[in-house]
Amino acid sequence: MQRVDTPDKRFHDGNPATGALGTPVAASFLNSVQEEIARAIELAGIDIDPGSSEQLYAAIIAIIASNVNAPLVVATTPPVKVGDLIFVVDRWHWAVWVETAFYAGYRSLNCGDWYIGSMCQVHRPQEIDAIGGVYDIAAYPSLWAWAQENGHVVDAGDWEPHGGNYALIGASQFRVPDYRDMFPRVAGTDRDTANAAGAGVHKDHTLAEHGHAYGLPHSAAYGLSATGTPGVSGSTNPASNTQYRTSLFGNAETAPTHTRVAPLILI
Repeated sequence: MQRVDTPDKRFHDGNPATGALGTPVAASFLNSVQEEIARAIELAGIDIDPGSSEQLYAAIIAIIASNVNAPLVVATTPPVKVGDLIFVVDRWHWAVWVETAFYAGYRSLNCGDWYIGSMCQVHRPQEIDAIGGVYDIAAYPSLWAWAQENGHVVDAGDWEPHGGNYALIGASQFRVPDYRDMFPRVAGTDRDTANAAGAGVHKDHTLAEHGHAYGLPHSAAYGLSATGTPGVSGSTNPASNTQYRTSLFGNAETAPTHTRVAPLILI
């Protein structure tokens, strides 16, 4: 490392009023500073990138990580690899380095998971709403890449609420799923179709096939006859009661006792 060639090894401003000149900057000094910084970056295994202003920081983190036999704790997500596993303080999560066809960088261990159970009034740093909102890809590149990698992306016109799908909006945004007013179910086989039902597949409201006996005997005392009751739908065979049914009763949905919580996605 070279210091500036002045008696006190410091730079000094010029003074036009007195004619005093500022400290001249020699090429040798600038080259020394440049190479000191560049060398540290390259020793960390990072290629020099003229478009980045975070490489020295990343290099310092990487060099520290290589000499510490434990996961590294960092203030914010580094733009380059500094270790296989890190804890990111401003996201409150553990992250691993991944390289896929859609993304290279750090990703939360739980990225993309549908998190149910929160009743917090304020979001925590590792989660966003799962209510069909639109987000910038630049803000959540790992989540958007995860959705593509796992086959959860549909065309914007095919996106619907109550499913596990994401959609590209324009060139720089994406829509997340809307998990409101649903219960989760483990993937398996749809008994109505005998088809496999994978993760993220939505199914509309259904009720298992069943019957309710009407309970009226075949008797004129109940206004029934073997020929049916004129003007009464489904009364053609009162003797067997097979075409009689009870009147509608209940609410608009079938649901067990429950407490509502916020639908969230981990990023």
